[in-house]
Order: sequence, then structure tokens, then C-alpha cells
Amino acid sequence: MKTIKPEIPAAGIMKTSDYGDSKYYRISCQCGQPSDDIILNVDVDDHGITVHTWTTVKTCWWKERFNTFDSIHNPLIYTLKRIANDAINRTTVIWQVLTKGYIEMEAWTMMDKQQALNFAHTLETAIADVDQFRNDRKTKETPTLLKPDNVDEVLTDTYKV
Repeated sequence: MKTIKPEIPAAGIMKTSDYGDSKYYRISCQCGQPSDDIILNVDVDDHGITVHTWTTVKTCWWKERFNTFDSIHNPLIYTLKRIANDAINRTTVIWQVLTKGYIEMEAWTMMDKQQALNFAHTLETAIADVDQFRNDRKTKETPTLLKPDNVDEVLTDTYKV
């Protein structure tokens, strides 16, 4: 069996921004629909590393409420069916928000084995990169400690006495 290794550049993954302490990627869906892509952000601050993911979720707008008209091929009846179907689905979503305070939805991003491995490797690499950036920044921000043996040296360098 062929062993799959992460690719560089990674198929299906595009780095869109790199700010040192924050990296953004777009992970494309195999279906080619941009609204199914995942936007991945890995950032670091003094409290730790945060991974954000965004995707476009959709309601079940396609759900059929009226199956009784399937055998009728009249365009007017079909149009009326679609209008009623959409109105009921939208009303259902509004009712869920009013009664529960949230809507349960799902989103899918299809990946093949190689892209899934690239995604995992990208996430792992981004976490290591932003963590290293934070550690380097902390090292640079650490002030020089004044010890009795280097007080004059630090003062001389600082104030050019």
C-alpha cells in the first residue's frame, strides 16, 4: 500500500494571510463550490493558541414539504409548490430561533485522503509557527536584569554617560 505524505505546496490548501502571530488558510472543497470551503485561522496570544474555522452553513431549503404534487407537471402548480415550500422552511427556521435561540445546521467539506493529510499537517505546522512566534516575541520583550556586575554597563549603554 502506498504511503501518503503531506505535500508542500499542499493540494487544496491556500495560505491567504500570515501576520506572524496569526495565519489564515482556505481549504477548498472537492465539489468546487466556494461556499463549502473552510476558512482556517490559527492565532496565538498570551493566553494560548486559538484555532478558528468558518464555513457557510445552509438551512434545509431543499427539504420537500409537499410530495403530493410530484406527479403533476403543471408549471404553475410547481411554482406555487416551490413558493409554499420555501415559506414553510423559512418559517421553520425562524420558529427554531424564537423557541430555542439557535439553529442546528451542518456543513460539509469533502476532501480526499491527500487533502485531509495536508489539512492536518497545515494545522500542525501553523500551530508550531505561531507558538514559536509568541516565544520569540516574549524573549525579545524580556528586559535585561540589572545585576551588580553589569549595572554600569547597562546604564552606560542606555544613557550614553
